[in-house]
Amino acid sequence: MLGKMYAAETLRDQITKGSPQFYMVENENEAIAFISWENKNASEAFIHKFYVLNDKQRKGVGMNAFNDLLLEFPDTKTIRLQVNRMNYTAVNFYFKCGFTIDSVADFDIGGGYFMNDFIMLWKKPEVPNQ
Repeated sequence: MLGKMYAAETLRDQITKGSPQFYMVENENEAIAFISWENKNASEAFIHKFYVLNDKQRKGVGMNAFNDLLLEFPDTKTIRLQVNRMNYTAVNFYFKCGFTIDSVADFDIGGGYFMNDFIMLWKKPEVPNQ
């Protein structure tokens, strides 16, 4: 799976095609994080990949990147993503961003391997009428 989905050629091809969209976070000309994001329609989106370099985690980089995307796509009302159930760091980060666990799913990716994931859901908070 890693060789297929995360190979430099595969990522380069996705970035070139522009689908899904990639958002790179840089610090002093160094790429420190990226998000691969796809708008399903005007109000729904899916995060395919969300990575922050290990030494940059827990410093607000991921939260700032997520909030920047929300600002860029203000009509987005729901966002879904898949995350490995055993990736506690990522799961807890998504909880901090406001995601909840929508469902649990196991995906057969071939060769006797399964992705054991949470499908997580973020919903735009409703603003009460004033």
